[in-house]
Amino acid sequence: MHDYLWDIIWSKSLEQFIFITVEEIYVFDEKTMTIGQYPVICNNDKTNWWCGTCSNETLFISTMGRGAPIFEYILCPMIKLVKEY
Repeated sequence: MHDYLWDIIWSKSLEQFIFITVEEIYVFDEKTMTIGQYPVICNNDKTNWWCGTCSNETLFISTMGRGAPIFEYILCPMIKLVKEY
């Protein structure tokens, strides 16, 4: 990681921690003690991630700024963007 850590979320369905930095989303596997970038949640438009939260099967990530969008991702069986609010 080459950025400040903004938020840490526990995902029960993934059984991993999700780390949010300004430019990237990472997962931390406590069993193997490895950190990996989440390739599915890409940042092609250089969105500045801010914070997030998880339900059992859904990840919500918000961006910085006034009126900033919130992105909803389904975590299982595959991670995919569902909606932008």
